[in-house]
Amino acid sequence: MVEDRVKELGLKNKEEPRKMKDSGVEWIGEIPKNWGMVRIGRVFDIYAGGDLDVKNYSTVMTEDYKYPIYTNNQSKTGVYGYTSVPKYPGNSITITGRGDIGTAFYREHEYDAIIRLLVLVPKNRQMCKFYKYFINGAMVFQEGSSAVKQLSTIQLSPHKICLPPQKEQVKVVNFLDSKTALIDDIIEKTKQSIEDYKKYKQSLITETVTKGLNPDVEMKDSGIEWIGEVPKHWGITNLKYCLKNVKNAIRVGPFGSQLKGDDFTDEGIWVYNQRTVLDKNFATNDTFITNEKYNGLFNFGVEANDILITTRGSIGKICRIPEKFKKGVIHP
Repeated sequence: MVEDRVKELGLKNKEEPRKMKDSGVEWIGEIPKNWGMVRIGRVFDIYAGGDLDVKNYSTVMTEDYKYPIYTNNQSKTGVYGYTSVPKYPGNSITITGRGDIGTAFYREHEYDAIIRLLVLVPKNRQMCKFYKYFINGAMVFQEGSSAVKQLSTIQLSPHKICLPPQKEQVKVVNFLDSKTALIDDIIEKTKQSIEDYKKYKQSLITETVTKGLNPDVEMKDSGIEWIGEVPKHWGITNLKYCLKNVKNAIRVGPFGSQLKGDDFTDEGIWVYNQRTVLDKNFATNDTFITNEKYNGLFNFGVEANDILITTRGSIGKICRIPEKFKKGVIHP
């Protein structure tokens, strides 16, 4: 597979194997012998997105016009109190400097925007799209031994990047455009298939628990709109009558001063939270309280076969406490 890719890129022929050399950059390793290595600041002018003074590029005046604002490729349109808006050039790259650091986006055409990202404008005829692929697919943003938490123009400029000949840049881009489009299409179709199966699974469960297994059984109105008809020999009852006859058989986790962020520890008694339910994970946890705190919250403790239901964000997701479980309390 690797050999086929190399041939398709035009970097190797049958007569002469491709010659490699050390790039001098550990995470890159070897590169083709005819490729160069250069600091990113030698290839691009780098601007911080917050700067309205984009050198050598015009600005447009605005009187309460709406312009897009780009933050980590999230585009929001709004009215901003700027008297002018930078006109950024086409064939440029924007890079996220916070959060998901180092994600690059290629801009083919010029655009007016207020940008809270880093903007890379080529100093010559370098093919920006090649470097968009390079940054997203290979580049490692590190400062010493720890990952960078915020990327600035000063931090980005000295990073070294590959510098292939122009013809090879074009071949790489054409290859990746074709292959990534195919992969994206597969991903999109797979996502749709997953969603279809999820809907089928949900409808199967709903149909079975409200209609039973016998399609020919006589039905009756349940009296509940979303359930509709149920088998004639089924009953309808309140949920509370299906639960253990104890106080607080249905309970919500402690709020406010009962369980604060300062109460959480790195080890101790488990706190069962939203993540536990969504992941159905009863093997590992990262939220705990002390035994003393647990003794004050025993009314919120869990038992085997308890059903946990999320009440925030992804509301209504459920899981069941297994027979073998860690002693703990529920989070709201």
